[in-house]
Order: sequence, then C-alpha cells, then structure tokens
Amino acid sequence: MAESPAARVLFRSILAVGILLPPVIRVAAEVISGGKSLPTVIAALPSLLFAPGYNLFLLFALSAAPFVALAFFVRSRVRGLDQFFGKSRAARLGGVIGAIVFCFVLTIGVQVDVWRGIYSVAPGSSTAVIAFFFLPVYALAAIGLGYLAGWLVGRILPSSVVPREVEAWARVSALASGLCTSQQQYIYCGRRLRALVPGAWCPAPCAVARRRESAAACT
Repeated sequence: MAESPAARVLFRSILAVGILLPPVIRVAAEVISGGKSLPTVIAALPSLLFAPGYNLFLLFALSAAPFVALAFFVRSRVRGLDQFFGKSRAARLGGVIGAIVFCFVLTIGVQVDVWRGIYSVAPGSSTAVIAFFFLPVYALAAIGLGYLAGWLVGRILPSSVVPREVEAWARVSALASGLCTSQQQYIYCGRRLRALVPGAWCPAPCAVARRRESAAACT
C-alpha cells in the first residue's frame, strides 16, 4: 500500500525527536538542576556514553525505544488512511493523536523526573535510573491506551465535528490514488465535491481520468 509524503514526514519526525530528546533532557537537567555550565556538560557527554557507572548510551537507547515503537505504530495506522471516511477516519486520526500524546507525556515526564532528581540539590534515589529499563514497557501500554482513548473520542464525536466537506476531500484523494476504478465513481465524486464546496475542484482525479481516456469525468 502506498505511503503518503505526510506519513513519511511524521514517521521521520518522531524518530528524530526520539533520538535527540533524551540527551537534550539529560543535558538540560544537569545544567538547570546541577548548576553546571552548558559547555562543560556538552564537552563531558561523549566520554560518559560508555563509561562504567554511567553508560549513557544504554540509557539514551532505552529512552528512545518508546519513540521508535511509536513511529512504526503511527506509520502503520496512517498508511492507507485515505480509504477511511467519516467517523471511521476521525476515529483512526483520533487514535493516532492519542497514541502520540500519551507516549510523549509519559516518556518525557519520566525522563525529566529521573534526571532532575539525580542532579538536584537534594538528590533522589541513586537507583532512579532503573525507571529507564521499565520505560519501554510503560510506553507501549501508553501507546495502546492513547490510541484507544483517541479512537473512542473520534467515534463519539457528533457529525457536525466531522464536516461533510472533509469526507468529500478524502474521497477525492482516494480516487486520485486509484482506489476507485469506475468512471462513474469519478464523475459522482467530482459533482459531489462541487455541490459541497462551490467552486472547488481537484485536478488529480481529472488527470487520472484523462490517463484512462475518461475525459468526461472532468467536464
């Protein structure tokens, strides 16, 4: 199934955030709570990645794991979204948003709490980093719960919240992707869109129709 450019951008963005955010949070915690200068903390970071007693590389990998799982999960849910219309589409989108929000809130919250406790004036438990080993499991649960919560919200939204115009544009997008093969479906979709959104027109279905020698769909 074809993947849209927006889905690829979302997938790569989540991966990038997941990889970059753990070291950023750790550096910020040491600067803000530990009272050290930013250049000093950044300069010392590479030497601590595999140092005994620190092994920041492992901690950063564990912190990034939830975002990797989230990226692939969102990719699987967004792929083929043009095939869903109305409340089904709203539920799927709501589930994706819920999964992202739940995962980000839990993962960032745990990282900030652990690193701030380690570098604060009144440090917390020295075993607080153990939380990183359980973080991937908690994050998977958060992704599932977030998707379910968002999906339910999308399903119970009143019809007025999911405008008919949105469904019409989704159908046009599906037609342009070649999901509909009947000339009559192209014609109906174009007329339906013009009825819902006066003056609106999508050239993609017309291009597809012309390639199929069905120019009547564009009149």
